[in-house]
Amino acid sequence: MSEQPITQDEREELAHELLWENLVNSGRTALLNLSTIHVCYMTLRYAIDLSLDAAPDEEEAKRMIEDVLEGVLEDREADNE
Repeated sequence: MSEQPITQDEREELAHELLWENLVNSGRTALLNLSTIHVCYMTLRYAIDLSLDAAPDEEEAKRMIEDVLEGVLEDREADNE
């Protein structure tokens, strides 16, 4: 009995879940030996640098970073209601 190959959407969903899980685990491991602010700083620095590399230009990178920040703030506000 052969298994069905996974679809591109399923592959992307799995990659998304594994990326998030690895980010969480890396952060937890770092927090065993580093201050919270240091882990936050390094994580943000990496993400912002990656955004600047991935975006077609600096303005688009700034928009992407601002959109993420706004989304996080909105999620936190909704969680506190």
